[in-house]
Amino acid sequence: MIGARWTSAAVAGIAVAAGLTACSDDTAPQPDPADSAGSATVQTPASSECDRTPDRGTIERTGYGLRYTTGSLTVSLRPADGAASCLRFTKSGPADPQVPPDSLLFTFSGGPGQGAQLEFLAVDLSPAILPPLGDGQVRRYRQVSAPIPAQVGVAVHGNYFHTDHCTLALAAVSKARAAGRFDCPQAYASPANPFDPSDDVDYEGQDTPHPATAALSGWFEIRP
Repeated sequence: MIGARWTSAAVAGIAVAAGLTACSDDTAPQPDPADSAGSATVQTPASSECDRTPDRGTIERTGYGLRYTTGSLTVSLRPADGAASCLRFTKSGPADPQVPPDSLLFTFSGGPGQGAQLEFLAVDLSPAILPPLGDGQVRRYRQVSAPIPAQVGVAVHGNYFHTDHCTLALAAVSKARAAGRFDCPQAYASPANPFDPSDDVDYEGQDTPHPATAALSGWFEIRP
């Protein structure tokens, strides 16, 4: 049931994020700069581009006050029964990545019905104090370079693959830049594509008994 639950949440998350932007004040909502990516098309860079790791930078311990309007997500999509493709999507959607109650959701467009999204919990930016170790006098903080859990979805050429079993190594999270590298050993195909919502799809229904799978890996880098 992973697929149906996550896809439904992703659709709701995108809608909520858009609503937050529109309802921030009493004036008429202004177009989000990142929405200009709606006319973008999927790029197919050299496969070596999918192997890159973003340069390290500042990682702030909070997910508040962030806004990003430009950048991209580059992903290698390797179906279980086919060859890998290197794909690049352009930053789109709300500039503010916050989605209540505690998620940061980054969306990227590849044109109508195509795109990618990456999501992780804002709390994972915070240092975690572990229980007492050894003699009870030592407490350790989680290193900012340690991988955290993430969810990734990619929609391309009529197929939507998604999974919530990814690892994300953040390289930077600040008001100036966010970047990181992700790895998802197995994503599942779903007819419920949040980049192409359809009333004919039951987002809460049963998963396909034997969905197609694909491995997803790549990186993203975005700026204000």
